[in-house]
Amino acid sequence: MVLVIIPLLLLLWTPGGRSSAVVFPPAGRSRCGPGLACVPVECCGDYETVQQLARQQSPVCKFRGLDAFVCCRRRGQAPPEQEPACGTLAPPRPAQRRRRETRTPSPEVVPPPILTRQRVMVVQGTDAAPGRWPWMVLLGRDGRWMCGGALLSRRFVLTAAHCVPDDADGLAVRLGEHRLSTPLETEHHERRVARVLRHPDYAASQNDLALLELAAPVDFSDTVRPICLPPADADHQGRPARLAGWGLLQFAGRSADVLQEARLRVADTAACEAAYRGLPSFSQAFPGGFGSTKLCASAADGGRADACQGDSGGPLVYRGAGTDGIFQLVGIVSTGAGCGNPDFPGVYTRVSSYVGWINSEIF
Repeated sequence: MVLVIIPLLLLLWTPGGRSSAVVFPPAGRSRCGPGLACVPVECCGDYETVQQLARQQSPVCKFRGLDAFVCCRRRGQAPPEQEPACGTLAPPRPAQRRRRETRTPSPEVVPPPILTRQRVMVVQGTDAAPGRWPWMVLLGRDGRWMCGGALLSRRFVLTAAHCVPDDADGLAVRLGEHRLSTPLETEHHERRVARVLRHPDYAASQNDLALLELAAPVDFSDTVRPICLPPADADHQGRPARLAGWGLLQFAGRSADVLQEARLRVADTAACEAAYRGLPSFSQAFPGGFGSTKLCASAADGGRADACQGDSGGPLVYRGAGTDGIFQLVGIVSTGAGCGNPDFPGVYTRVSSYVGWINSEIF
């Protein structure tokens, strides 16, 4: 009976965190590795939540009655690596100071200043800085990249349902990518897709989202981090948003080599739906209308920034107020009328309408 009660108590020990399974030591084991001491769990500052316990290999070293002891670092040892919070960017690295030149070049060899202007793309926007979109995912099949996606956790990616087949055969994702033509510019990782979970009510352009379960978990880093889900049924209408992808730079044009980003604004849904209702294909594409499952977004400055072919499944994100505001995934690129048409804002799957379904599948 004791052997049943003890694991249950440890599983329910969740100050500040959600319960999770913990690896238990073999019977009689009480030794820890170098630099570690076997102490009561409440005396070890390294493990404030059960998730921190679960990430370590057999951290529980022994039991004394109902009290669990864990292998805890001794003073002077480095603390365990902290899990990055969702929707956060890695802190900027300190700039390296250049050595001062000891010789001043003569005026004849001093290069003249070069005036540069940020290159603006027709549809996508501008080149994104490396590491600025750590939740960005490339989705492809049999070595050909076709769509985007957003990383939700170590094992799950959210994308558009129209991007994926019913089965996972040949599907893979790449994370940490920036410039496609330069594989060594940033450290990226690829994972095979083990399972595809399309929304059960997906049809035409309605309920256009799918979860991808990866065959192996990803390791978080400065360039690979998860995005936060928004509160259920949150309304971001009128708020600024950001879009990224490697899709076409203009309708029927060429694809981007460097990840592109654009600043958008979430448009009025009713006005957007009214514009699309003027298209002959509206009733086939959106049976029953937009309802509460769609949002629209257009260029924040009234320009032509927009998603295009190849950006499907990619993330539309909103950053909360303040310099430390987290990024939320508010939309998934779904469809639109052309690319960069100011009369027809891009149409996105409204993620806040599906938070319950997403959580029920991944937790």
